[in-house]
Order: sequence, then structure tokens, then C-alpha cells
Amino acid sequence: KKLVESIMIRRKKANVLPDLPDKLYSCVPLELENEREYRKVEADFIQFVQETKGKEAAEKAGKAEHLAKIEALKQLSVKGKMKQAIQWIRDFLDTNGNKLVVFAVHKTTVDALMKEFKKEAVKIDGSTPAGKRNEAVEEFQNNPKVKLFVGNIQAAGTGLTLTAASSVA
Repeated sequence: KKLVESIMIRRKKANVLPDLPDKLYSCVPLELENEREYRKVEADFIQFVQETKGKEAAEKAGKAEHLAKIEALKQLSVKGKMKQAIQWIRDFLDTNGNKLVVFAVHKTTVDALMKEFKKEAVKIDGSTPAGKRNEAVEEFQNNPKVKLFVGNIQAAGTGLTLTAASSVA
């Protein structure tokens, strides 16, 4: 409240740019390529952690089993959908020639996307130094060869101008 009353200004799209069309949402279903592994973890998470990371990790995970299980299942889901997600991004970039912003949660996801699209992408994640963040944004905004912005949702989720793209995944 104090910020809003003193220095912060909040503008809503409806008030500033009423002529912009409503957002369009599209659901792109992707199959799990590792469904068997996913179901195994879903059924017996602690056993999976013990087999893959050891007894100490399993004991730690047991203390917050539900949270650790959710995170492990999220990571397995990403692993099982990565090939299809990369293909979808490739199709998007090749088909309509527009720029695309992709947000991800896990560093491994950001790294995999940058490995695949390194010649036509820039990224901002937790490892991006403060001085390089503006460079990445400027490159995305102004370089026609840079078609993809890959950002970690926490590091790049707010405060960036990415208006060169009209689509976000």
C-alpha cells in the first residue's frame, strides 16, 4: 500500500491499451515418453529416491515426502515431454517466423532448450549476470536472427520488455 501511494504505478492493459485483443490461450497436449518411470515414482517415491540417489537422500525426502514427490514428478514430466516440446518450438519458429518467449522452471529445461536452439536464442536464468540480462533482452528485441527467448520464470518472469514477441509458452 505504501509503495502504491508513494512511488509505484500500476497500469492495467484495459486502461492503457483498450484496443489490444484479448489473450488467446492454447493447450498443446504432449505425451509422456517415460510414463512407466513416472508411474513407478508416483507409486513408490521413497524407494525411487533410495535407488537413484541413496539412503541419505531417501531419508531426507521422507521428511517432506509430498513436496519432494511433487517436484520429482514435475522433473520426470519435463524429461518425458522435452523432445515433443522442442519439436513444437521448432515448428512454431519455422512455420510463422514470429519470435517466441518460453518460460521454464528448471535449469535443466533452460539448458536443454539453449543447447537445441543456441544459434537463434538468448536466455536469462539464475546464472545470467546482471550486466548480461539487458544484453539478452536487447538482442532478442532488435536482432532478427534471434527468434527465441528462454527464461527461468523466477529470474525472467517480471520487469523485462519482450515486446518483439507476441507469443509466450
